[in-house]
Amino acid sequence: NQIEDYMLVLAQFIQALSMSVVVGMIYFRLEKDQQTIRDWFGLMYIIGAMYPYLVILDLIAVYHKERKHLYYELQDGLYGTTPYYFAKVFSEFPLHTFFVVTYTIPVYFLVGFSLDVWVFFRVFALNYLMVYCSRSLAMLSSSLTPTFTMSCFIAQTFFSMYLMSAGFFINLENIFEGLQWVSKVSYLKWGFQGLCQTEISRFNFTCASGDPRQCINTGQQALALYSLNGSSVSDSCLVILASISVYMVLYFIALKFIPQKPHQD
Repeated sequence: NQIEDYMLVLAQFIQALSMSVVVGMIYFRLEKDQQTIRDWFGLMYIIGAMYPYLVILDLIAVYHKERKHLYYELQDGLYGTTPYYFAKVFSEFPLHTFFVVTYTIPVYFLVGFSLDVWVFFRVFALNYLMVYCSRSLAMLSSSLTPTFTMSCFIAQTFFSMYLMSAGFFINLENIFEGLQWVSKVSYLKWGFQGLCQTEISRFNFTCASGDPRQCINTGQQALALYSLNGSSVSDSCLVILASISVYMVLYFIALKFIPQKPHQD
């Protein structure tokens, strides 16, 4: 259905490209000195949060547009829940890959990331997983409620909790103990940490002060300051994959046991 809706595909392509170019131009050729340390963390945070958020709203809108046809086709026995589920999941991958490529490449080279193939593919993999995790959350939210508004409320509530506990607005060690579990399951936190580990950990920051002890000299020191130095990139990928798996299993259960009847009917 998405392929047939050319305007929707074009709009999503322009959205991914424009977001990438805008972020890339704002952080164009970012230096590596004491004044830009926080800027680098802000860049990683924006890359890992902006596009995944936009994907959620788009996908919820598409799902609720398809919901009427899905309900009646399931009721008429044209296909079962399981075939629909797998067809839905696998049909998402080509366009998902295309949009993530469109989003990743411009910002990567505009900002001036490391010209290292291994670094590029790790950044791409983290973006790929974070965006797909957002898609999974959107599909789950869409299947739980009959209205677009309620689905957006559920998805945005979870996304907001994940966003605030990602480690940029507040140091992870300073989060209230009763809510630290949110940061441990936040795919945005793990994606942000993985991006920082991939790129910032390799940096050496220049110091204009005569005393190097007054400066943050390496990326590892900067990561320690934000409490983002405790896990590896592979740990981040595994946790995000686990989050995707949980959302997709819950999505299947919701399709199986919650009637997908549109609100207007």
